[in-house]
Amino acid sequence: MIKRSLFSAKYEIMGQFNNLTVLIFMLFCSVASSQSVAALLDMYSAKEGVEWDPHRQTITFLKSGTIQSTQNSWRIPHTVKQVIIAENVTLIGRFDCSSDLVIEGQDRDNSILFGTDEPKYAKRNGGGDKLSAVRVTKGRVRLQNLTSLNPKGFHFTSRDGSGFFEISNCNLYDRRGGQQNNSDGIVTWGGGKVSNCYIASGDDAIKVYGSITVEDTHIEMIPNAVPIQLGWGNYGNGAVGIFKNIKISGTEGRYGAGRPIISARRGKYQKKILIDGITIDNPHASLLSFREGHGDFQISINRANIRVARFQHDWNAEVQANIKICGVEYDENTELNQWNCAK
Repeated sequence: MIKRSLFSAKYEIMGQFNNLTVLIFMLFCSVASSQSVAALLDMYSAKEGVEWDPHRQTITFLKSGTIQSTQNSWRIPHTVKQVIIAENVTLIGRFDCSSDLVIEGQDRDNSILFGTDEPKYAKRNGGGDKLSAVRVTKGRVRLQNLTSLNPKGFHFTSRDGSGFFEISNCNLYDRRGGQQNNSDGIVTWGGGKVSNCYIASGDDAIKVYGSITVEDTHIEMIPNAVPIQLGWGNYGNGAVGIFKNIKISGTEGRYGAGRPIISARRGKYQKKILIDGITIDNPHASLLSFREGHGDFQISINRANIRVARFQHDWNAEVQANIKICGVEYDENTELNQWNCAK
């Protein structure tokens, strides 16, 4: 178990330092250690449920508890290389990461990172991606084998243009009901890969703001959900979303936008979506919605079994789009709503 004495230090202040210098030094040390492992021990409600292995640079949450800080956040120091959430542990809190790191659970369904039961939390308190359950601002981070439930903002966000965010074997849930919880799923500005995940969250599931590969993943369309979002502003130009072996199911979605599978909102950008292997079954959905977003979109869908209500709900006149499904190119006027092809 972690011991406070491990982090204590004895400083000898030489006579040539005046009182002001000593005070500045002490304040600096306090700030620098404010998000250390020792600080976490002070912040975590189940203090005996935290284990620190300095040799492996691994911290393990062995008991359920709350990170008792602003927004329940722990800014993980660079000295930590691995964070483990044990089986049957619910950790109320969120992580801010800025270095290479592995975050993992011991049980996908019962190692839980929990946010809040309060609806519209991010709307009331400010910040969507800033309150992500896991937010990466630098470094390569691997996240695996856990559940994110009711995040205060987004689920998993990478903001760094040079890092890489790899997410596997995770569940992303929003069970608060209603809309505008800002519980968006995954965004990887600097590039990322998602594999074998289940997403049932009430906002944009996969944001193609940076290039991303998504494989073997199931997205459930609960109220207000959009499986693939191209943009809400002038960013991510040139991003490519690659999707392989994807399942999209449910009867809900974002009502006002026609329950779209792929949506482009505000902004101007060029983006490409390449889908190889997808099953879509939502009898109320639109395959596409280009309401406000405009630019150049290339969307290719192969090995598809698709059943929706309509091809498109909104098609901005400023959109230039090349849409191919099962090798056939379609424009905005098609009346088809089902496709089935093995190749």
